[in-house]
Amino acid sequence: MKFLPLTSLVLLVLILFSCNTEKEASIYESTIPITDIRQGGSSSSDLNSHQIGDVQIFREIKGFEGYGVVYYHAMSGALRAYRAFQGSNEDFDRANYEWTSDTSLAITLINTSTQKELSFRVYGNGNRSGMSAAE
Repeated sequence: MKFLPLTSLVLLVLILFSCNTEKEASIYESTIPITDIRQGGSSSSDLNSHQIGDVQIFREIKGFEGYGVVYYHAMSGALRAYRAFQGSNEDFDRANYEWTSDTSLAITLINTSTQKELSFRVYGNGNRSGMSAAE
């Protein structure tokens, strides 16, 4: 009779461990497509169509080719759009991102054909935004 509760406990521990491992394997909050607007289109940030935590990435030309990031979070109780630009000629088509705080996020651009990746961090606070290389 003592065998059954012990077996149940072992099974429960194994199930909990496997769930935790899956959670750790997926460190990014979301995966999104990258919209190519090099031939036309806009990366305008209409606040009425976005909410806190939204992220958009555009392949665009701003003097040189790269990827524009628009990310939305609340500042002083109001939704704000922040922007950053990462120059690159690589053909990235997807992006993973994770909010690391309420004002910053880690982004990895991915070329799903070659598996090439480019990672960086962006932040926005008040009237400022910026970016840094990923750690």
